[in-house]
Amino acid sequence: MQTSYEVFQDRSALLEGIERAAGQGYAFVPNAISETMLGELEAEARGLDFELGDHVTAPINEGSKQQVTQMHERAYLPIGHHSIPFATLVTDALALQASRLYARHFELGGWRATEAGYQLYRDPNHHISKHRDRRSDELLAATITIRGAARIGIHEAVDDPDDYANTRPIEVFRAAAGTIMFLRAKGLGNGERVIHDVSPPEEAPRLILNLRMRPDILPAPAETA
Repeated sequence: MQTSYEVFQDRSALLEGIERAAGQGYAFVPNAISETMLGELEAEARGLDFELGDHVTAPINEGSKQQVTQMHERAYLPIGHHSIPFATLVTDALALQASRLYARHFELGGWRATEAGYQLYRDPNHHISKHRDRRSDELLAATITIRGAARIGIHEAVDDPDDYANTRPIEVFRAAAGTIMFLRAKGLGNGERVIHDVSPPEEAPRLILNLRMRPDILPAPAETA
């Protein structure tokens, strides 16, 4: 099993990214994850059972200003589950790095993701339309691109903050293997969540790992011998 210092390519860039996310709501850190760790995460994902999540035929919040369409394959597990040791290792390594910013963002001293969400985008129709992450998510979200690439768009509302159809683009970033995207959540900075979308994969399949601190997800209990 690897140790935390082998997870990242550049820890100073990682800390700068977390700092930016706290202030502006989002940050992209390219080439953040070591190639060895990317290989371990990809191998780990191959051992999981993925299911197709289809919210194109039945959109989330259908008919409202916050309607969201999405389609991709997914496998979600609590951090600490026996089948995801490397996702758990990355979680602990990220938490350790974030805690180094305690002097400026004391709340990060208590941040640790509770859910690992592997997502697989295989087809040209796999995407997520403009949305915000869950209101209940806490502090910080991290999305690691393990394989493939896609465009991630960051947006701001024009008038109504809840109208996803009426936004203006802020930035578009190409998330390729090794990239981490950080998104601010409740309890960090001003707590405002950023509107963003995920385009179909430019290089398929695109495999990612989402790490979220979700109060309704408890870490898996430690296994006993």
